[in-house]
Amino acid sequence: MKHLLAALLLGGLASQAAPPPSAQEASAELKALAASLNAAQAAKLITLANSGDTAALSELPGIGPVRAAAIQAARPFNHPLGLLRVTGIGEVTLTAILKHAKANFPRKTAAPSTRKKKSPGA
Repeated sequence: MKHLLAALLLGGLASQAAPPPSAQEASAELKALAASLNAAQAAKLITLANSGDTAALSELPGIGPVRAAAIQAARPFNHPLGLLRVTGIGEVTLTAILKHAKANFPRKTAAPSTRKKKSPGA
């Protein structure tokens, strides 16, 4: 009886959660962008997704500590579109990540300070 109840509860909970999007559900534009990566760019992105720590993953646009942890939990990946399986990464975020990879992974730079310097006489 306990097993039946557990199965019904788990089945009910599972049916309420929306399945994560897959690479097959990616838009044609996103598939084309992923296909436009050269072999080195795609390999670097896959390597980063599969082995990067939180700090390295946070260099990707739209990725902070929470999404980095979600990427780590969803490993392994064998294609850039596999990142769509990650909770919190949709087409907009993945588009930004793919464009970042296409630009050869530029480093994030700190925003310039907008604070005014104190004058020496003050």
